Amino acid sequence: MVSKLFILFCISQVVCQCPRGMLGPSDFTAKAVDSTSIVLSWRAPDDTSNLDPMYTITVTQGGRNKYHFFTSTEGKISNLQPSTKYNLKLTAFCKIGNQVNPPAYISATTKSNEEILKDKDNADASIGSNKKIENDSTKKTMKKEDTPEESRGSKSTTKNDSTEENKKKEDTPDESRGSKSTK
Repeated sequence: MVSKLFILFCISQVVCQCPRGMLGPSDFTAKAVDSTSIVLSWRAPDDTSNLDPMYTITVTQGGRNKYHFFTSTEGKISNLQPSTKYNLKLTAFCKIGNQVNPPAYISATTKSNEEILKDKDNADASIGSNKKIENDSTKKTMKKEDTPEESRGSKSTTKNDSTEENKKKEDTPDESRGSKSTK
């Protein structure tokens, strides 16, 4: 009886294991996006034929673990505390439900509320300077279009000048034009 149990145990160890050489996820990154959220991304194991598309992120802070489950290679963890360091463990699972080793580890710290305000102020300042430049160029364009044609040096200015000269010539007596009048 003991030998049969031993044989079953050995078979279960071989059958219930993930394939040999199957490595866990890689390129695990974590970035705080605000004071209560961290965005995660990673690369799936190279051999996905035996992979169950399920990943577990274990979030550890202050000795407490919280588990988050994802079916893609990216995710967002929310409802975190500001200015707090979190240790993250990424685990993939093979089709039979066992963990693919090794898991991936990373730490990330959520932003402080002050950092969020500073980031917002910098973004607002950047947007404001862009708007100012756009407005300046619009004003220049408007000035150019709204000025009278004479100030632009257009051909009509020359015509107006010559027309005025002709009017002056017509208004002057014949003697001033150099013509002789016979009396």
